Amino acid sequence: VGMAAIAPDGRLLEANPRMLEMGGYSWEDVRASDWKSFSWSEDDGERIALQQRLMRGELQNYTRTSWLVRKDGSRLPVRSYASRATLEDGSLDYIVLMLSDLSDEHAAEAALRASEQRFRTIAEVSADWIWEMDAQGSYTYVSGSVERSLGYASIEMIGRNAYEFMREERAAEVRSHFQLVSRTFRNIEHTLFHKDGTPRI
Repeated sequence: VGMAAIAPDGRLLEANPRMLEMGGYSWEDVRASDWKSFSWSEDDGERIALQQRLMRGELQNYTRTSWLVRKDGSRLPVRSYASRATLEDGSLDYIVLMLSDLSDEHAAEAALRASEQRFRTIAEVSADWIWEMDAQGSYTYVSGSVERSLGYASIEMIGRNAYEFMREERAAEVRSHFQLVSRTFRNIEHTLFHKDGTPRI
């Protein structure tokens, strides 16, 4: 965890080795510099408002995500925790800042988004209709090819329960399979009703 002490006027008073390493700086690079020059936020107004409330004592601490501007100009995603360090009379002495590197978390999120996009692309061009549902059996995703099979646009099925499209007795059997969430199931055949009311396998 990177740690730093920041004066009430924004000057950097101290920084531990991890903080310097995260930014690619030496202590000589940052000594007495204004901390704002090393911090970037997508919502800078919110960041400034939080800092001002912290300075005035309206907040004792806060946590938010932001970016550390590195020496080479790149930005490192970080989780920032800032808290007040006070004198005996309660007045502000300095701000304690701790930064956690979120690079791995951001990379994992980006990989997940890419994987989901690949799935969506495959699903939309597949001749078979592909779906996802939640634990209650409601559709959360339905590929566009469902319209060829059941006559519904995918948007018409999102949020509806899958069992609505089955005979009641078959729905109970299929529900029992879906409830076994720790086990993979396949090759379950059941009849769904087309939008025009005719049964389709």
